[in-house]
Amino acid sequence: MNSLHSKHSVEILGVRINTFSKAEVFSLVESFTKSNKPHLIWTCNVDHLIKLARDGEFHDIYEVADLVLADGMPLVWISRLFGKQIPERITGIDFLEEFASIAEMKGYRYFFLGGSTIVLQKAKAALQKKYPKLRISTHAPSYAARWSKPENEMIISAIREARPDLLFVGVGAPKQEKWIYQNWKKLNVPVAMGVGGALEMVAGTKKRAPRWMQNVGLEWLFRFLQDPRRLLKRYFLFDIWFPFFVLHALVIKWFRRLHS
Repeated sequence: MNSLHSKHSVEILGVRINTFSKAEVFSLVESFTKSNKPHLIWTCNVDHLIKLARDGEFHDIYEVADLVLADGMPLVWISRLFGKQIPERITGIDFLEEFASIAEMKGYRYFFLGGSTIVLQKAKAALQKKYPKLRISTHAPSYAARWSKPENEMIISAIREARPDLLFVGVGAPKQEKWIYQNWKKLNVPVAMGVGGALEMVAGTKKRAPRWMQNVGLEWLFRFLQDPRRLLKRYFLFDIWFPFFVLHALVIKWFRRLHS
């Protein structure tokens, strides 16, 4: 994270998360699209923080991000305990959908990478129903854990040919962030962002939690009830340790303050 944006951030469990409002983030992203260099945006949630503690490569990739957004109410709630308040949650899907009005007005081009052809067609149709002039290109990659060199070159070629201003990669973390980082210099894209399952939600193939569940931090439960087999291990074997990690970090923080 560059020095300008790191000043507007709070460190939670060793990860700097920006404290910008959504309006400020949109303004920054507009400035990113006008520059000649690529910018990386990560959306951090509890699951990311748990993965970052165990995956050094993933953690290093977070360090070079231009923006790290709080994609989870728990991060908003606990941020003040770590020294600075995050004003609001900004999820990948919220950014993608809400920034679309600006993109349509300013002529910015979107590119969706991830999901099946049907999902991408539905996501594109749903967004263009709201924003008819928004230009969207898509590519449905294979579901391989790691794309082969020929497929990777095909993906890069498709993105370069479309010349998007904003690239949204929805293949799950940390694969999407690692892929963006490994290939960003070849893409010629001003803004690249990992958005997880956002494309399926835009498409309507996966439902999003009701607003009240989002606001009280229970969106994870709604997602779990839709797909318990896939998410059981994530939520109840790994992410369940998050409160203990937070408590441990705060005890160390307060202990150091007492002895400083």
